[in-house]
Amino acid sequence: MRRRVRPGGRREEPEGPRRAPIPVDGDLLLPLLSGVHSSASTPASDVTVRTLFFAAYRDLLGVRSLDVDLAPDATVEDLVRTLRGRGGPFSALPADPPVAVNRAYAGPEASLSDGDEVAFLPPVAGG
Repeated sequence: MRRRVRPGGRREEPEGPRRAPIPVDGDLLLPLLSGVHSSASTPASDVTVRTLFFAAYRDLLGVRSLDVDLAPDATVEDLVRTLRGRGGPFSALPADPPVAVNRAYAGPEASLSDGDEVAFLPPVAGG
């Protein structure tokens, strides 16, 4: 229904019943939002880490960041295995890429905690 504008600039409400806004539960939108989690949709035992991809990795994967759910005892190696298991461009990630966990270099055996930030550091070339 379109609103009509009367001479003088006043709007006239359309005829007929008004439609009430449709209430939307926030959890219904979660599948539409990438990388967004709510406590209702993520079990308390899961660990969610934010992964960051720079330069060549960002170009390869087509994303800058991604939230990944892992088991509570997860390591960097588990994260890499999970990402590579997604297939597509993710399978091209190296098995043991250089990473930083919370801005400190970390090896594949480093433990991950809920809320950690894991940055995948691209190979550097030059002379």
